[in-house]
Amino acid sequence: MKMDYHFIRFIKDRGENWICTNSRSGDPLGSVEEYADWDQFVFVPRESVIFSADCLVDIAHFLRQLSKK
Repeated sequence: MKMDYHFIRFIKDRGENWICTNSRSGDPLGSVEEYADWDQFVFVPRESVIFSADCLVDIAHFLRQLSKK
C-alpha cells in the first residue's frame, strides 16, 4: 500500500487509524479514521489546514486503497 506521496505521508496510528503529515516538516494535517455509520474510511482534517488539488487527489487515493483491504 502506498503511504508516501509527494507532499504528504500517512503513518499508522492505532487500530485502523492513520495520521496524515506533511512529508517535509512532519506536521500533522489530519487523520484517516474508520467511520462506522458509512462503513468506510474518511479523512478528518485539522483546523486551519489547507490543501491543494494534488494533495486532495493523494488523500482520495489513500482512502480508496484502504477501502480495498
